[in-house]
Amino acid sequence: HGAHGLILSPRANLKLDLGPASALRANLATGFRVVNLFTEDHAALTGARTVVIAEALEPERSVTGTVSATHTAAVGDYALTFDLDAFYTRFSNKILPDYDIDPNLIVYSNLHGRAVTRGVSAAVTFAPGEAFPLSFKLGGTVMDAFEEEEGSRSDLLFAPTFKGEATVSGEIASARLTMDWTARLVGPMALPS
Repeated sequence: HGAHGLILSPRANLKLDLGPASALRANLATGFRVVNLFTEDHAALTGARTVVIAEALEPERSVTGTVSATHTAAVGDYALTFDLDAFYTRFSNKILPDYDIDPNLIVYSNLHGRAVTRGVSAAVTFAPGEAFPLSFKLGGTVMDAFEEEEGSRSDLLFAPTFKGEATVSGEIASARLTMDWTARLVGPMALPS
């Protein structure tokens, strides 16, 4: 990196085929990210608040682990796919905005502690195939996202405790056209006051 030198960011991935229709995957990875506040955090530019950068911001670092299981079952001539994922990510130096210190300011600084995002996702997809032009997907995620600093724990802003999604997709092969209808349910989340 031009400003931070050589950054090691190793990762390991493992896939285990449990048969012709099932697979188990495990991933362990580290990450490094320099946040560009003004392209990634539009709240900094869309309101009347003054942006304050409280310190020389250090890049964010993360360690993440995921375990995923996939199984596809034949239901007559159709395919039913089940996905189950568990994830855990731990951030250090996370760059967080403080909207509550002053209603006229957004104050950015590195978190001097840790932030964690962990949870479980599940989805089921029904794809009838060429006999029927519609496919269906239903999924959801339960998540715990928080920050800890100096013994104090608080929820991460804009991170809902659960999310659900239902999708119906249709294809008109002769017109090379695909249409999707998606419904989303977003659970409670911490928001700035």
